[in-house]
Amino acid sequence: MTIGDRQMDALPLNRHTWHGDWNYTLRPEPYAEIDEAPDPFDQPSPDLPWLCHPLFTGLTAVEWDALIVQLLTLHDDQREADLDKRCGHRPRVKDDGTTGRRPMLTLADRLLATVLHYRLALPQVAVATPSQTRGAGQD
Repeated sequence: MTIGDRQMDALPLNRHTWHGDWNYTLRPEPYAEIDEAPDPFDQPSPDLPWLCHPLFTGLTAVEWDALIVQLLTLHDDQREADLDKRCGHRPRVKDDGTTGRRPMLTLADRLLATVLHYRLALPQVAVATPSQTRGAGQD
C-alpha cells in the first residue's frame, strides 16, 4: 500500500534532521484523513467550479453539462481509435481504466480554460489555482 503526498503531509510527524523524508517519528495524535480519489473527469476540479458561471462561460448549467457529455463521448471514441491504431488493429484486452497517470486537469478543466481564454482573452495565469500561483513565484 502506498500513501499519497497529501495524506503524508497530513500525518503528525516529527522529521529527523538527517534524511527527514525517510527518518521521522509519528506522534500519537489524531489526524485528518485526506481523500486521494481523483476528481471526476467530467467535472471541474473542486476549486474551479465557480469559473463555470454563465457570466464567464456564456453557457447555462444545462448547456455546459451537455457540452461536457458530448466532448467526453468524442474524447473516449478518439482515445479508443488511437489505441486501436497503436495496437495494429489487433483485439486488445481492456482493463478497468485505473492504469496510467491521470492528467493534472480534468477534461472539464481543460474545456473551461479554453472557453475562458477564447471568450474573455484570459491567459493561463489568470485561471491558475491560488496554490499554483503562490508556489510558482516563491522559488
